[in-house]
Amino acid sequence: KVLEAILESDYKNKIEIILGLGYGNKKEIQEKYKDNERIEIYENVKNMSEHMHDADLIFTSAGRTMYEIASLGVPCICLCQNERELSHIFGNVENGFINLGLGSEVSKEEIKETFENTIEDFQLRKEMNKRMSEVDLKHGFDNIKRLIKQSYKEWKEEMEEAQESLLEIQEQFYEDMGGFGSGENYKSAAEDFIDAWYSAFKETGNGLEGLKE
Repeated sequence: KVLEAILESDYKNKIEIILGLGYGNKKEIQEKYKDNERIEIYENVKNMSEHMHDADLIFTSAGRTMYEIASLGVPCICLCQNERELSHIFGNVENGFINLGLGSEVSKEEIKETFENTIEDFQLRKEMNKRMSEVDLKHGFDNIKRLIKQSYKEWKEEMEEAQESLLEIQEQFYEDMGGFGSGENYKSAAEDFIDAWYSAFKETGNGLEGLKE
């Protein structure tokens, strides 16, 4: 669908197609476009980065290839190949990508329009390159650690707030039910009981019997 959209556009330069290991219709696409001099089809590519570096614009799915594309700063249009890839948040406009969403739901007309707008707009591609170059990919592990620490800190604060709220609800419940309420009230009540028991013991020699009287 992407290739057909490009062929129907005003773009007249070379088109490179790199078939991944999971692509199932290799013979069909090779046979279909074998006589088109503009189209070069590759498979089992080992020097993928070289092909990417030489490209003006790349179409890809929203998998790990996005990170390699971002490291090279090549403008890219993403089409997610399944529902899982929709959750990959890296391929977004903030990081210099145009993400069209789930590929099976994107029309050929939308692909063609997006392609033409991007390939004809040098300033847009320049901005996409700029945003990709600003993405910090060299300190990925440090970024992950920072995000985990930040998430843990936020989670801990939320748990502490929840615990405080629970204690407040618990104390209010005891007070509403005629109980003693807070820890200080428990302590005060216990001290009053001990004083009363000791006074009764001095008077009767039996603290419990004295309390009954």
